[in-house]
Amino acid sequence: MIILFSFSLGIMTVKYKKRQIEYIDDLLYISRKTAILLKSVSADTQSIMKSLKNDSRLANFDFSLEQKSSPLKENENEKIRDFFHSIGKYDLDSQLKIIDEFTGNFKMLKDEYQVRYDSHKKLYIAVSLLSGVLVAVILA
Repeated sequence: MIILFSFSLGIMTVKYKKRQIEYIDDLLYISRKTAILLKSVSADTQSIMKSLKNDSRLANFDFSLEQKSSPLKENENEKIRDFFHSIGKYDLDSQLKIIDEFTGNFKMLKDEYQVRYDSHKKLYIAVSLLSGVLVAVILA
């Protein structure tokens, strides 16, 4: 039972790390879509947010700015909040620069998370499984 529990913890860790990457993918999609909306129709903040919230790809995304469901670190969530607060507050050129900067930062962050995920996913499972075996042997 202990081994199964520890193995489950390893699987949960891997899923959590994968969720971080997927969350950043959603953020990159939001930034691209926001840039397109600003360039094409010069939409106001409310119409941009309405369009994002109605997007089926973002159905499970938390737009509340509290980021309670965010798997990212607090400093990364702060950048997300700053980005959302900036939408519609600047002229088009400034807004597009902010979007480009946000997109660049989160592309690098995604690459960092992806490298870590690819190189450590088997390790998370192996360590959790071995820890469970070790605890089971000690308690036996």
